[in-house]
Amino acid sequence: MSAAHHQRGTSLRPIPSIGARMKMVRSSVRLRQKDMAVVLGVSRQSLIQYESDICAPPYRVLRNACEEFGIDGSWLLLGGPSSTMFRYGKKGAV
Repeated sequence: MSAAHHQRGTSLRPIPSIGARMKMVRSSVRLRQKDMAVVLGVSRQSLIQYESDICAPPYRVLRNACEEFGIDGSWLLLGGPSSTMFRYGKKGAV
């Protein structure tokens, strides 16, 4: 088995997609899709497509998410079991 499936003999959960990580961010800051879309400067339909992995979000949307919510850009782009979502405390959290 590959290193992606095992690390020191333990199974790792699959790394979610960028869309899944964007949805995790939205859920963690407790925003509805329409509110998150406004913050990111996109339509609700665009956000739905990003979160569903129908299309990839453009750089400006990823940058806005990182800046607005204090998200670590490496985590948002690449994920990973050892990565941290937030660079610091949840900026947009309620």
